[in-house]
Amino acid sequence: MNANNHYFPASAFHASCTSGWANWPVANDESTEGGYMSVLNATAMSVNSAFAQMGTEVDLCSISKIAKSLLVHSASPHSNPWMIQPSMILGTNYISPLTMATAYAAFANKGVVCTPVAITKVTTPEGSNLDVPKTTCTQGIPAKIANAVAYALQRVMQYGTAVSANPGDGVPILSKTGTTDYAHENWLVTSTTKVSTATWIGNVQGVGPNGTQADMHYVYFQYKNSGPLIQGNNVKFFVAKPVLRAINSKFGGAPFATPEHSLLYPYVPPPPPAPKKTQNPGGDKGGGGGDDKSGSSSGGSSGGDHGGGNDHGGGNGGGDNGGNGGGDGH
Repeated sequence: MNANNHYFPASAFHASCTSGWANWPVANDESTEGGYMSVLNATAMSVNSAFAQMGTEVDLCSISKIAKSLLVHSASPHSNPWMIQPSMILGTNYISPLTMATAYAAFANKGVVCTPVAITKVTTPEGSNLDVPKTTCTQGIPAKIANAVAYALQRVMQYGTAVSANPGDGVPILSKTGTTDYAHENWLVTSTTKVSTATWIGNVQGVGPNGTQADMHYVYFQYKNSGPLIQGNNVKFFVAKPVLRAINSKFGGAPFATPEHSLLYPYVPPPPPAPKKTQNPGGDKGGGGGDDKSGSSSGGSSGGDHGGGNDHGGGNGGGDNGGNGGGDGH
Protein backbone atom coordinates (compact mmCIF):
# COMPACT_ATOMS: atom_id res chain seq x y z
CA MET A 1 0.00 0.00 0.00
CA ASN A 2 0.99 3.62 -0.49
CA ALA A 3 1.72 5.29 2.85
CA ASN A 4 3.03 8.51 1.32
CA ASN A 5 -0.28 10.36 1.45
CA HIS A 6 -0.48 12.72 4.43
CA TYR A 7 -3.58 14.73 3.53
CA PHE A 8 -7.02 13.17 3.23
CA PRO A 9 -10.01 15.23 2.08
CA ALA A 10 -13.25 14.62 3.92
CA SER A 11 -14.69 13.02 0.79
CA ALA A 12 -12.08 10.23 0.96
CA PHE A 13 -14.01 8.56 3.80
CA HIS A 14 -17.55 7.27 4.07
CA ALA A 15 -19.82 6.22 6.92
CA SER A 16 -23.24 4.61 6.57
CA CYS A 17 -24.46 5.77 10.00
CA THR A 18 -23.22 9.36 10.25
CA SER A 19 -21.54 12.17 8.35
CA GLY A 20 -19.80 15.49 8.82
CA TRP A 21 -16.06 15.76 9.39
CA ALA A 22 -13.24 17.97 8.21
CA ASN A 23 -10.31 17.31 5.93
CA TRP A 24 -7.65 15.33 7.75
CA PRO A 25 -3.89 15.99 7.69
CA VAL A 26 -2.04 12.92 8.96
CA ALA A 27 1.52 12.88 10.34
CA ASN A 28 3.66 9.93 11.35
CA ASP A 29 5.57 9.82 14.62
CA GLU A 30 8.87 9.65 12.69
CA SER A 31 9.56 11.63 9.54
CA THR A 32 11.20 8.60 7.91
CA GLU A 33 8.00 6.54 8.05
CA GLY A 34 6.10 6.14 4.80
CA GLY A 35 6.57 4.75 1.32
CA TYR A 36 5.10 1.60 -0.17
CA MET A 37 4.72 -1.20 2.35
CA SER A 38 2.69 -4.22 3.37
CA VAL A 39 -0.06 -4.07 5.98
CA LEU A 40 2.13 -6.32 8.14
CA ASN A 41 5.04 -3.87 8.14
CA ALA A 42 2.75 -0.87 8.56
CA THR A 43 1.42 -2.53 11.71
CA ALA A 44 4.85 -3.43 13.06
CA MET A 45 6.19 0.08 12.48
CA SER A 46 2.94 1.87 13.46
CA VAL A 47 2.70 3.99 10.31
CA ASN A 48 -0.26 6.36 10.74
CA SER A 49 -0.57 7.30 7.07
CA ALA A 50 -0.90 3.63 6.10
CA PHE A 51 -3.81 3.08 8.50
CA ALA A 52 -5.47 6.28 7.32
CA GLN A 53 -5.19 5.03 3.74
CA MET A 54 -6.78 1.71 4.72
CA GLY A 55 -9.59 3.63 6.38
CA THR A 56 -10.62 5.12 3.04
CA GLU A 57 -11.51 1.63 1.81
CA VAL A 58 -13.99 0.66 4.53
CA ASP A 59 -17.10 1.99 6.23
CA LEU A 60 -16.15 3.99 9.33
CA CYS A 61 -19.31 2.72 11.00
CA SER A 62 -18.09 -0.85 10.50
CA ILE A 63 -14.85 0.04 12.29
CA SER A 64 -16.87 1.44 15.19
CA LYS A 65 -19.14 -1.60 15.28
CA ILE A 66 -16.20 -4.02 15.45
CA ALA A 67 -14.54 -1.97 18.19
CA LYS A 68 -17.72 -2.08 20.26
CA SER A 69 -18.02 -5.83 19.70
CA LEU A 70 -14.68 -6.03 21.56
CA LEU A 71 -16.24 -4.03 24.44
CA VAL A 72 -14.41 -0.83 23.51
CA HIS A 73 -16.28 2.24 24.76
CA SER A 74 -15.65 5.79 25.90
CA ALA A 75 -14.14 6.12 29.36
CA SER A 76 -16.24 9.24 29.98
CA PRO A 77 -19.30 9.04 27.71
CA HIS A 78 -20.98 12.16 29.08
CA SER A 79 -18.06 14.54 28.68
CA ASN A 80 -16.34 12.70 25.83
CA PRO A 81 -18.96 10.78 23.83
CA TRP A 82 -17.95 8.12 21.33
CA MET A 83 -17.12 9.75 17.99
CA ILE A 84 -17.26 8.18 14.54
CA GLN A 85 -14.88 10.12 12.30
CA PRO A 86 -11.73 9.42 10.27
CA SER A 87 -9.31 10.34 13.05
CA MET A 88 -10.77 7.60 15.29
CA ILE A 89 -8.74 5.18 13.17
CA LEU A 90 -5.62 6.38 14.97
CA GLY A 91 -7.27 6.66 18.37
CA THR A 92 -8.97 9.97 19.21
CA ASN A 93 -11.74 8.51 21.38
CA TYR A 94 -11.18 8.55 25.14
CA ILE A 95 -10.47 4.93 26.14
CA SER A 96 -9.30 3.58 29.50
CA PRO A 97 -6.30 1.24 29.79
CA LEU A 98 -8.56 -1.49 31.21
CA THR A 99 -10.76 -1.31 28.11
CA MET A 100 -7.77 -1.62 25.80
CA ALA A 101 -6.43 -4.60 27.73
CA THR A 102 -9.84 -6.25 27.47
CA ALA A 103 -9.98 -5.81 23.70
CA TYR A 104 -6.43 -7.04 23.09
CA ALA A 105 -7.06 -10.12 25.21
CA ALA A 106 -9.68 -11.06 22.61
CA PHE A 107 -7.06 -11.04 19.84
CA ALA A 108 -5.06 -13.56 21.85
CA ASN A 109 -8.19 -15.56 22.73
CA LYS A 110 -9.40 -16.41 19.21
CA GLY A 111 -11.83 -13.49 19.17
CA VAL A 112 -13.56 -14.32 22.46
CA VAL A 113 -13.90 -11.20 24.64
CA CYS A 114 -14.69 -11.33 28.36
CA THR A 115 -15.90 -8.62 30.71
CA PRO A 116 -13.17 -7.68 33.22
CA VAL A 117 -13.66 -8.53 36.87
CA ALA A 118 -11.57 -6.74 39.51
CA ILE A 119 -12.22 -9.21 42.33
CA THR A 120 -11.26 -12.86 41.96
CA LYS A 121 -11.84 -14.01 45.53
CA VAL A 122 -13.32 -12.79 48.83
CA THR A 123 -12.65 -14.73 52.02
CA THR A 124 -14.29 -13.96 55.38
CA PRO A 125 -12.35 -13.96 58.68
CA GLU A 126 -13.88 -17.37 59.35
CA GLY A 127 -12.34 -18.74 56.15
CA SER A 128 -15.45 -19.09 54.00
CA ASN A 129 -15.58 -17.72 50.46
CA LEU A 130 -18.15 -15.19 49.29
CA ASP A 131 -19.59 -14.99 45.82
CA VAL A 132 -17.84 -12.57 43.47
CA PRO A 133 -18.98 -11.17 40.12
CA LYS A 134 -18.65 -13.56 37.21
CA THR A 135 -17.14 -12.65 33.87
CA THR A 136 -19.27 -12.93 30.75
CA CYS A 137 -17.63 -14.05 27.51
CA THR A 138 -18.86 -13.66 23.93
CA GLN A 139 -17.43 -14.18 20.45
CA GLY A 140 -16.53 -10.57 19.68
CA ILE A 141 -15.00 -11.17 16.25
CA PRO A 142 -14.54 -14.34 14.17
CA ALA A 143 -11.69 -16.55 15.37
CA LYS A 144 -9.99 -16.52 11.97
CA ILE A 145 -9.85 -12.70 11.98
CA ALA A 146 -8.53 -12.57 15.56
CA ASN A 147 -5.84 -15.12 14.70
CA ALA A 148 -4.67 -13.05 11.74
CA VAL A 149 -4.58 -9.89 13.89
CA ALA A 150 -2.54 -11.74 16.53
CA TYR A 151 -0.12 -12.85 13.81
CA ALA A 152 0.42 -9.25 12.72
CA LEU A 153 0.66 -7.80 16.23
CA GLN A 154 3.42 -10.24 17.22
CA ARG A 155 5.71 -8.41 14.77
CA VAL A 156 5.53 -5.22 16.85
CA MET A 157 7.83 -6.69 19.50
CA GLN A 158 9.83 -8.84 17.10
CA TYR A 159 11.15 -6.04 14.88
CA GLY A 160 8.73 -3.13 15.22
CA THR A 161 8.19 -0.14 17.46
CA ALA A 162 8.09 -2.09 20.76
CA VAL A 163 11.14 -4.30 20.30
CA SER A 164 12.86 -2.63 23.29
CA ALA A 165 10.00 -3.79 25.57
CA ASN A 166 10.31 -7.45 24.56
CA PRO A 167 11.20 -9.43 27.69
CA GLY A 168 12.95 -11.98 25.47
CA ASP A 169 11.78 -14.95 27.54
CA GLY A 170 10.35 -16.99 24.67
CA VAL A 171 6.70 -16.42 25.60
CA PRO A 172 4.72 -15.42 22.46
CA ILE A 173 3.37 -11.90 22.90
CA LEU A 174 1.38 -9.51 20.73
CA SER A 175 1.40 -5.76 21.19
CA LYS A 176 0.71 -2.35 19.71
CA THR A 177 2.18 1.06 20.49
CA GLY A 178 0.35 4.37 20.43
CA THR A 179 1.68 7.92 20.54
CA THR A 180 -0.43 11.09 20.41
CA ASP A 181 0.69 14.42 18.98
CA TYR A 182 3.83 15.68 20.77
CA ALA A 183 3.86 12.34 22.64
CA HIS A 184 1.62 13.80 25.34
CA GLU A 185 0.12 10.33 25.76
CA ASN A 186 1.99 7.09 25.17
CA TRP A 187 0.54 3.60 25.04
CA LEU A 188 1.73 0.02 24.93
CA VAL A 189 -0.96 -2.67 24.97
CA THR A 190 0.11 -6.32 25.06
CA SER A 191 -1.31 -9.80 25.46
CA THR A 192 -0.15 -13.37 25.74
CA THR A 193 -2.57 -16.29 25.77
CA LYS A 194 -2.67 -15.86 29.56
CA VAL A 195 -2.47 -12.16 30.49
CA SER A 196 -3.22 -8.85 28.79
CA THR A 197 -1.73 -5.50 29.89
CA ALA A 198 -2.08 -1.83 28.98
CA THR A 199 0.59 0.71 29.88
CA TRP A 200 -0.23 4.43 29.62
CA ILE A 201 2.32 7.18 30.21
CA GLY A 202 1.15 10.78 30.24
CA ASN A 203 0.59 13.94 32.26
CA VAL A 204 -2.90 15.41 32.12
CA GLN A 205 -1.66 18.59 33.84
CA GLY A 206 1.06 19.30 31.31
CA VAL A 207 4.77 19.77 31.97
CA GLY A 208 5.64 22.97 30.16
CA PRO A 209 5.68 26.64 31.27
CA ASN A 210 2.58 28.85 31.32
CA GLY A 211 0.27 25.87 31.35
CA THR A 212 1.43 24.53 27.99
CA GLN A 213 2.45 20.96 27.38
CA ALA A 214 5.99 20.19 26.29
CA ASP A 215 6.74 17.94 23.34
CA MET A 216 7.67 14.73 25.17
CA HIS A 217 9.96 13.72 22.32
CA TYR A 218 12.36 16.29 23.78
CA VAL A 219 11.86 15.57 27.48
CA TYR A 220 14.29 13.01 28.90
CA PHE A 221 14.17 10.75 31.93
CA GLN A 222 16.82 8.81 33.77
CA TYR A 223 16.41 5.80 36.04
CA LYS A 224 17.43 6.81 39.57
CA ASN A 225 19.73 9.50 38.18
CA SER A 226 21.95 6.95 36.47
CA GLY A 227 22.13 5.13 33.18
CA PRO A 228 21.11 6.36 29.75
CA LEU A 229 18.67 9.20 29.13
CA ILE A 230 15.29 8.02 27.86
CA GLN A 231 13.05 10.06 25.58
CA GLY A 232 9.63 10.75 27.03
CA ASN A 233 7.87 8.93 24.21
CA ASN A 234 9.91 5.78 24.96
CA VAL A 235 9.47 5.63 28.73
CA LYS A 236 6.57 3.20 28.31
CA PHE A 237 8.91 0.47 27.10
CA PHE A 238 11.12 0.68 30.18
CA VAL A 239 8.08 0.65 32.46
CA ALA A 240 6.43 -2.30 30.73
CA LYS A 241 9.41 -4.59 30.17
CA PRO A 242 10.02 -5.69 33.80
CA VAL A 243 6.26 -6.02 34.31
CA LEU A 244 5.93 -8.29 31.28
CA ARG A 245 8.93 -10.35 32.36
CA ALA A 246 7.40 -10.91 35.81
CA ILE A 247 3.97 -11.77 34.38
CA ASN A 248 5.40 -14.23 31.87
CA SER A 249 7.52 -15.86 34.58
CA LYS A 250 4.43 -16.52 36.67
CA PHE A 251 1.79 -17.32 34.05
CA GLY A 252 3.68 -18.27 30.90
CA GLY A 253 1.82 -18.44 27.61
CA ALA A 254 1.21 -20.72 24.64
CA PRO A 255 1.71 -20.04 20.91
CA PHE A 256 -1.13 -18.16 19.26
CA ALA A 257 -3.46 -19.98 16.90
CA THR A 258 -2.20 -20.30 13.32
CA PRO A 259 -4.08 -17.94 10.97
CA GLU A 260 -5.54 -19.04 7.67
CA HIS A 261 -3.17 -18.69 4.73
CA SER A 262 -5.80 -16.79 2.72
CA LEU A 263 -5.89 -13.98 5.30
CA LEU A 264 -2.17 -13.30 5.13
CA TYR A 265 -1.19 -13.47 1.49
CA PRO A 266 -2.34 -11.69 -1.68
CA TYR A 267 -5.24 -12.89 -3.75
CA VAL A 268 -4.15 -15.11 -6.62
CA PRO A 269 -6.69 -15.40 -9.45
CA PRO A 270 -7.56 -18.91 -10.64
CA PRO A 271 -6.05 -20.14 -13.91
CA PRO A 272 -8.25 -19.79 -17.01
CA PRO A 273 -10.38 -22.87 -17.74
CA ALA A 274 -9.02 -25.35 -20.25
CA PRO A 275 -10.57 -25.10 -23.74
CA LYS A 276 -13.40 -27.53 -24.35
CA LYS A 277 -12.60 -30.56 -26.43
CA THR A 278 -14.87 -31.17 -29.41
CA GLN A 279 -15.62 -34.46 -31.13
CA ASN A 280 -14.57 -35.01 -34.71
CA PRO A 281 -17.74 -34.86 -36.81
CA GLY A 282 -16.19 -37.34 -39.19
CA GLY A 283 -15.69 -39.81 -36.37
CA ASP A 284 -19.37 -39.67 -35.46
CA LYS A 285 -20.30 -40.51 -39.00
CA GLY A 286 -17.49 -42.98 -39.60
CA GLY A 287 -18.51 -46.33 -41.03
CA GLY A 288 -17.55 -49.77 -39.88
CA GLY A 289 -17.26 -51.27 -36.48
CA GLY A 290 -13.64 -50.17 -36.10
CA ASP A 291 -14.49 -46.52 -36.65
CA ASP A 292 -17.43 -46.72 -34.26
CA LYS A 293 -15.27 -48.12 -31.50
CA SER A 294 -12.64 -45.49 -32.07
CA GLY A 295 -15.23 -42.72 -31.96
CA SER A 296 -16.81 -44.12 -28.84
CA SER A 297 -13.51 -44.46 -27.06
CA SER A 298 -12.47 -40.93 -28.01
CA GLY A 299 -15.76 -39.47 -26.90
CA GLY A 300 -15.58 -41.22 -23.53
CA SER A 301 -12.05 -40.02 -22.90
CA SER A 302 -12.87 -36.47 -23.89
CA GLY A 303 -15.93 -36.36 -21.67
CA GLY A 304 -13.99 -37.69 -18.71
CA ASP A 305 -11.16 -35.18 -19.12
CA HIS A 306 -13.56 -32.30 -19.56
CA GLY A 307 -15.54 -33.24 -16.47
CA GLY A 308 -12.36 -33.42 -14.42
CA GLY A 309 -11.36 -30.01 -15.69
CA ASN A 310 -14.59 -28.47 -14.45
CA ASP A 311 -14.16 -30.00 -11.02
CA HIS A 312 -10.61 -28.72 -10.77
CA GLY A 313 -11.59 -25.24 -11.89
CA GLY A 314 -14.39 -25.15 -9.38
CA GLY A 315 -12.02 -26.06 -6.59
CA ASN A 316 -9.58 -23.32 -7.53
CA GLY A 317 -12.31 -20.75 -7.91
CA GLY A 318 -13.80 -21.53 -4.53
CA GLY A 319 -10.45 -21.39 -2.80
CA ASP A 320 -9.44 -18.09 -4.35
CA ASN A 321 -12.77 -16.44 -3.77
CA GLY A 322 -12.67 -17.51 -0.15
CA GLY A 323 -9.19 -16.12 0.16
CA ASN A 324 -10.17 -12.82 -1.40
CA GLY A 325 -13.15 -12.45 0.86
CA GLY A 326 -11.07 -13.25 3.91
CA GLY A 327 -8.37 -10.84 2.83
CA ASP A 328 -10.84 -8.02 2.46
CA GLY A 329 -12.14 -8.70 5.94
CA HIS A 330 -8.60 -8.61 7.31
